[in-house]
Amino acid sequence: MKTFTSLSDLDNLDAEDPARPVVKQLLEWLIAPGDFPDHPYDPEEHGYIVLVEPGDVDRELDDIDMPRLTDIMWEGVSIIDGFYHAVYLGAGDYGIGFVIPVDADWLGDEFREVLESLLDDPSPLPSQIKTL
Repeated sequence: MKTFTSLSDLDNLDAEDPARPVVKQLLEWLIAPGDFPDHPYDPEEHGYIVLVEPGDVDRELDDIDMPRLTDIMWEGVSIIDGFYHAVYLGAGDYGIGFVIPVDADWLGDEFREVLESLLDDPSPLPSQIKTL
């Protein structure tokens, strides 16, 4: 597992790693806009991005004080460029965005089923909403 709290943390990820553009995009969307002079970004208070790697699925995530990935109460899941983006929201402004490769064989059936069951459904068009 690798954690990212700023764009400079991308230096810890190989330039050719396929997750790099996704992590960079999420950092730009979620972390950088939250850094204001009167209320600076604090990873302990606001959260960060995590890249899930082999070996992370079947263990307690003690290094980030989280249970097994299959036991997390996920807020939602989407797919960005071949990666699941699974969102955990804690108390207040705290959240963690987990980046997980869709095609990884090490995800296991149980975790993949959890992710797939939570994939965001597109909102229905007004013409598709039925009223009673």
